[in-house]
Order: sequence, then structure tokens, then C-alpha cells
Amino acid sequence: MWTRIWPFLDWCFSDYDELVPARDLGRISLYEILDIARNYGSGQVAPRNLPIPAVDRLLAGVEDARRHRCGELTLRDLVDEAARPALQLTPRQSSSR
Repeated sequence: MWTRIWPFLDWCFSDYDELVPARDLGRISLYEILDIARNYGSGQVAPRNLPIPAVDRLLAGVEDARRHRCGELTLRDLVDEAARPALQLTPRQSSSR
């Protein structure tokens, strides 16, 4: 039995009634996940019909950066990635101002 949680991402139930992806994790790209989550329709942002060139250029650059950063990464890549050590923060030095 399968169900569709987001458009284009099919999920199925395992023998233990766990919800799992219906596709191999290596075939689900991170870009696809982000794109679906971004366009799913949270209802928070109304579409804009008026072009604003500076904003349009900025958004195009953000989209290019997202596409470049995700590259060929898949959900499997994230699952298989070894846990990284926690970031160690150094205490701030008090200022004498």
C-alpha cells in the first residue's frame, strides 16, 4: 500500500507499518525534496504579478545557488553521511567598553 504525502514523492508502508519512501533513497534528489517543499503551497506567500528586476535577479541567484549546492546529492547521501563532530564554540571575551 502506498500513499502520496507530497506531489511526486510516493511513500509506502513497511511490514511494520512504518512510512517509508517508495523509491530508492539514491534516486530521490535533495533538489527535488527542496523544490517540492518550497512549492507545496504553505499559503504564506501570495504570487507576485509585478516584475521587480532587482528582486527577480536576487531570487534567480538564490535558485542557482540552491541548484549548484544540491548538485547530484540524494537523500541516500544525507542518510549515509557520517555524523560530524559538534561545533565547539569559544567563549566570548568580555569587552572593556
